[in-house]
Amino acid sequence: MFYRVRNFFIIFILIIFAFIVQYTIIARIPFLGVAPNLLLILTFMYGYSRGKNAGMLVGFFAGLVADVFFCEVLGFHALIYLLIGYVNGRWNKYFYSNVIYIPLVLLLCSDAFYSIAYFICFYVLRGRLAIGYCLTHIIVPELLLTFVAGLLLFKPLKFLNSKMYMYYENEESEE
Repeated sequence: MFYRVRNFFIIFILIIFAFIVQYTIIARIPFLGVAPNLLLILTFMYGYSRGKNAGMLVGFFAGLVADVFFCEVLGFHALIYLLIGYVNGRWNKYFYSNVIYIPLVLLLCSDAFYSIAYFICFYVLRGRLAIGYCLTHIIVPELLLTFVAGLLLFKPLKFLNSKMYMYYENEESEE
């Protein structure tokens, strides 16, 4: 029981930390123009490595934090991240510690899904159909930055994830 509560607080701190870094530190770098989606990387990683329930839980809370601070519609990011966590959690049976190609492709697909859903809901439905501008100035740069950040963060998040759940799995096997 102790490890479950501890892991919940660690994940909560990771979500807050990723949110702060994504929206305050990285977003203020002037030459980038966009920031990598760290909340999406966190949601993806927990969905892919721990399964659909963990992915949905992390995705919902990560999206809810983003909604509370930056979105006009409460629940949009929570729903999108929840879906991303669920879909990536379905790929959990293909989680291998040495293979990095599957996760990177899934991360790219997840970010593309997020960007398309965001574009449709916040641009197309408001009558702004500047798909060329959005692709070249927002979607593709964010996709590339998220890919690079995911590549850099995959091993540390995988290590942290294995350490967090190592004690939990040992506790379950003893019962």
